[in-house]
Amino acid sequence: MNYLLDTHIAVWAALDSSALPKKAAQLLQDPAVELYISTAAIWEASIKGATRLGISAEHLCKSAEAAGYTLLDISAEHAIRVATLPPHHHDPFDRMMLAQALTEGFQLVTADSKLHLYGAGVYAV
Repeated sequence: MNYLLDTHIAVWAALDSSALPKKAAQLLQDPAVELYISTAAIWEASIKGATRLGISAEHLCKSAEAAGYTLLDISAEHAIRVATLPPHHHDPFDRMMLAQALTEGFQLVTADSKLHLYGAGVYAV
């Protein structure tokens, strides 16, 4: 199975934070899964900055690469899919990552309860 990490999951993993849910930590250690990070997560870290997230976009990107995550670029198909999502969540980064997960047949790993409302395509931790 392929999993796309929501920004906060990738940040907590990169910082080895105790905020990372146990279920997510176990998934990140499972050699049978493929883990991805979206360019939207890197973009979000660039906009929100190290002060707000606790990590710079560059550090997040390097940490993801070191952990073996595959970078998932944003495609036109992903952008078009965003328009089909119900308005449960208004964060453009989260909506893009969910659209990517749905388009690619991945599960979006998130602790964000607003994203849990979507059901399909969300791996709630």
